[in-house]
Amino acid sequence: MMDEETKQRIDSLLNNYEKKLAEDKKQQEEAAALMDAFLERFTELRSTVIRPVLETIGREMTAHGHDYKVEERDEKYIMGEGKQDAAAIFRLYPKRADGKTYNSSNAPMLSFVCTTYQNKIEVHSYNTAPSKGMTGQLIGAYNPQEITPDLVEKIVMEVIQEIFSA
Repeated sequence: MMDEETKQRIDSLLNNYEKKLAEDKKQQEEAAALMDAFLERFTELRSTVIRPVLETIGREMTAHGHDYKVEERDEKYIMGEGKQDAAAIFRLYPKRADGKTYNSSNAPMLSFVCTTYQNKIEVHSYNTAPSKGMTGQLIGAYNPQEITPDLVEKIVMEVIQEIFSA
């Protein structure tokens, strides 16, 4: 049989623990709601700002005999790999002197990635150079309000400059 003081101590400890669990759950739910809202904002920017700029520049490249592809990737979880962030991916397929074509694994690309844990849109470029192989770099991490057609165009043009100046 337990004395009253021990019972009160156990009750107090467990009640405090339950309060802490409830606070933690509330914080997790708030964080999840913020991440969901950020993902929704990115999805909107991807369709209304990023993709239209990529498509416009891609069509101009096609007019000069090059090719491109714009891909949209949704956020998903892959067993054994973890979370794959939502993204807009711009693959470039420049003409080559040897007549060979790039494939999706070695084509230069630019990606706008929704990093929900940081609430940033990261921009990465990957370029294939004959002497270096595939190189990648983080161009920047932006808040959603910074993603404008002018910024997207500027970033894409810098990457195209790098690719076609190599």
